[in-house]
Amino acid sequence: TGRSNLAGGLLAGLGGGLAGRKILTTVADFQSIETAFRGIFEEVEGSAPRTEAFLKEMQEFAKQTPYGMRDLSTYAQKFFAAGLVDPESVTAVEDLKEKLLALSDAASATGKTQTQIEGGLLGITQIAASGRASLEDLRQIAEGTGVSFKLIAGNLGLSVAELFDQLEKGEVSAEAALSAAFQGLQQIPGAARASARPA
Repeated sequence: TGRSNLAGGLLAGLGGGLAGRKILTTVADFQSIETAFRGIFEEVEGSAPRTEAFLKEMQEFAKQTPYGMRDLSTYAQKFFAAGLVDPESVTAVEDLKEKLLALSDAASATGKTQTQIEGGLLGITQIAASGRASLEDLRQIAEGTGVSFKLIAGNLGLSVAELFDQLEKGEVSAEAALSAAFQGLQQIPGAARASARPA
């Protein structure tokens, strides 16, 4: 079938990396991931060219970063569901990789754990879903990724005190807050490609 061919082809492409880097644990893992993205790309039955192309991109991305394919699948679904990345966009893969790299690099530069990164991601998706930033969600981002309130506030043209005041009043939009936060992630000293895997 189209599904078994897709799974088989991509798993074969992983080669030795499957064992050495544990990008995928089992065929069942991959089939679960494939099913999720077939739904996202509306390719539930038959051939799935968009799903196949997307997963091949993610496979290569997984080889270059600390992320495993299972993690990438989870994070991508969250970004798509929260509207942070549009799966219909021709730049969806690049947009997704840019955001995931910013998170990973910042966390690596500041010594954050996978659990902390996931907490930061939760803050990001909650802000996107609510349409407005809250102090609690921004604190989750700061604690999970290492980006400071000073960087976020500065990118909004505010002092930290002014940022807190506007957050309390509900005056900081999700778009503005997340833009400032992602910009801040890239401004953390040593963050640039800090999470890259050795060649």
